[in-house]
Amino acid sequence: MRCLRREALLDMQPHFTIDGSFFGPQMMVLSILMKMKMIQIPVNYTSGSEHRRSRKQWVALRWACA
Repeated sequence: MRCLRREALLDMQPHFTIDGSFFGPQMMVLSILMKMKMIQIPVNYTSGSEHRRSRKQWVALRWACA
């Protein structure tokens, strides 16, 4: 999961040329080349406490993007 501001996405959008599984790496490279800040949050879904774990990650994401 990646977190970025809407303005940053709109700045990057004209430069996107790839879709599918290579879109994520292209977005990361573009953000580096354009000197933008981006947060990447690893999300692991395993059996057991998925709900609690994913809720904590969403809380972290909201805090990071605020």
